[in-house]
Amino acid sequence: MERGKAQQGDKTIIDGLFPAVQALRAAEAGLQNTKQMRAVHGRAAFRGENSICMVDPGATVGVLLVRVFAEGVR
Repeated sequence: MERGKAQQGDKTIIDGLFPAVQALRAAEAGLQNTKQMRAVHGRAAFRGENSICMVDPGATVGVLLVRVFAEGVR
């Protein structure tokens, strides 16, 4: 958007990607919510109660993927 000056509503690829970029905020909020959860699946489950107060590594990777994607759109 910065380079090509296209905006949402210009009938470009931005119209397909913009909602995903907006979802980045929701993904980051979801990541922070994992701090309050006890891990049930994945590698973090081995930590049991000790997994509480830590963000989930898998959720972190998910947010990083969305963030990298979003940065390419901005």
